[in-house]
Amino acid sequence: MISRQIPARVLVILGLVLGLASGAESSKVRVGIPSHAISQIAFYAAKDKGFYASEGLDVELILMTGPVSNTALIARELQFTIVPVAALTAAVRGAPLRIIQTSYYRPLWWMYGTSDIQDVRSLKGKKLGVGGIASATGALAIEVLKRYGLEAGRDVLLLSVGVQSSVYTAIATKVVDAGLLTSPWNFKAVESGFRTLLDLTKEDLVLLTGSVVVHEDTLRNERPLVEKFLRATMRGFLHAKENRADAISIAARNIQLDAAMAAKTYDVALPAFTADGTMDRDAQKKALDLIGRIREVKPMPPFEQFFDFSLTKNIYGELKARK
Repeated sequence: MISRQIPARVLVILGLVLGLASGAESSKVRVGIPSHAISQIAFYAAKDKGFYASEGLDVELILMTGPVSNTALIARELQFTIVPVAALTAAVRGAPLRIIQTSYYRPLWWMYGTSDIQDVRSLKGKKLGVGGIASATGALAIEVLKRYGLEAGRDVLLLSVGVQSSVYTAIATKVVDAGLLTSPWNFKAVESGFRTLLDLTKEDLVLLTGSVVVHEDTLRNERPLVEKFLRATMRGFLHAKENRADAISIAARNIQLDAAMAAKTYDVALPAFTADGTMDRDAQKKALDLIGRIREVKPMPPFEQFFDFSLTKNIYGELKARK
């Protein structure tokens, strides 16, 4: 009988190959996101272009509300979230959460009303629809109303309506008199004859969207994972900023828009991009002060306690140096 015994050197090589294959298995990373919107373009690009995969990460973007995301992140059921307003709200009350990167720093929201509402001040005694009272739109609504001499709850009734399609429908059916909408619903509102009451991208407000939030323990104890996730996300961020045509295609697929609507959505959001995925100290302070005023937190802790952009700054420098 012919011997079929495998030579020792072949077994060694086979063992090495199998070991490499085992080591190359992707690490599962769970990320909580509040919606499918242009604010998530950096993460969509990082997935679609294979940037996460190149870092050995299998990233799952999971739709969930801000409070649920915070709870899951604190319980370590998620590695990251993309809900900075909810995270800051929880952090000022003691949650161990840090914002370490942000794609946008201006609020990508517009206020629309029924045709009989002339301006923001005309909302006195009316109803304003928002995604949720504790959400980014709830925070914005409270601040904007205050700037126009109105108090949420006393002068204007805030109604938690839910997702953007529900806010749009609530305005159309006059369940509410006005609402805060983001793209693409802002364009649909114009097409339907809703009155534009306010363009929040032009207000002097700092409101983070598309931001990476992490548990302090993860940042401290799982640094390699954080670095890999940030590096891939920043590659997605730069790709989305620098490649308009491909970014529009990525947005169309992930947000389920036609090409024309995706292009309009991308273009109105582009000016709100941060320069390098970070914010300076003044912008950080403004972002935190907004949350403090809205949530009536006194005294407000130092803003440095809630932000750490050092790793993102380093990665941005490395990526730009490669080009």
